[in-house]
Amino acid sequence: MAVINYPKYELIESLWLPMAEKAKAVIRPRRKQNFDLKLFTLSDGISFSEVDIFESHDLLKKSDVVAWTFDLMKKCRADTEGFDAVIDGDVYNDFSLADDCPLRDYFPFDMINLDFTTQPPPSNSERIKGELENLEKCLNLQNQGITKFLLIYTTYLDEIIAVDLVRQFSGGDLFDTDICSSDEKRRFIREAIVRLASQNDFNCMDQICSDSLGLNGGQEIYSVVQILKK
Repeated sequence: MAVINYPKYELIESLWLPMAEKAKAVIRPRRKQNFDLKLFTLSDGISFSEVDIFESHDLLKKSDVVAWTFDLMKKCRADTEGFDAVIDGDVYNDFSLADDCPLRDYFPFDMINLDFTTQPPPSNSERIKGELENLEKCLNLQNQGITKFLLIYTTYLDEIIAVDLVRQFSGGDLFDTDICSSDEKRRFIREAIVRLASQNDFNCMDQICSDSLGLNGGQEIYSVVQILKK
C-alpha cells in the first residue's frame, strides 16, 4: 500500500486517475475509447481537482459531471463550473432513495466518487455508519441497467467503529469487538464494500482494486478504488 501526502491532487494522481484509466477500458470494452464517462462526485464546492484531472486525461467532460456539495453558497460556486448538475444538502440527511431526492434522476453513473472528507461530519458522530448507508443507496440506484462502474470511497480513520456497526455491515464474521486500529478499520471498510456490493448483485473485480493511506493535518485518510460489475 502506497503512503502518500495530501493535498488531494496527489491522491488523485497516484490512485484515482490510474484506476479511472483502467476502468474506461473495462466499462465499455467494445466501444472506441473516444467516449466520456459519467461521474457523480462529492465536493467541498471549492476544489474540483478530480474533475479537472479526469477531463485533462480525456476521461470525461464537465457537462457529464453531477456534483453534490453541502450548502447553497458552495452550490453557487460550483454552478460556475459547467457541470450537468450541482445538488446541495447534508449528505447524511438529504441523500435518499425517495422520489423527491433530485440526485436519483441522474443515476446510473460510470464513476461514483464518494469522497466523504469533503463533507462536514454528521451531528450524531456516526460518520462511518452514515457513509456506508449512503454507499448502499448508491449501489441500489446503480441497479438501473448498468453492469460495471468505478467506485471511489474515501474517508477519515479517526472514529472507533462500534461492534454493532461491524455486525450490520460486515456480518460480524471478522470482528467481535469495537475496531480501533487503522489496519482493522481498513479491512472492515473493504469487507463492508464487498458485502454491500454483493447484496446489490455487484461483484468486486479485485484485480483492479487499490487502496492508499494518506495524512491530512494529522488525520489518516483512507481511499479504496475498485470496479464493481454484475
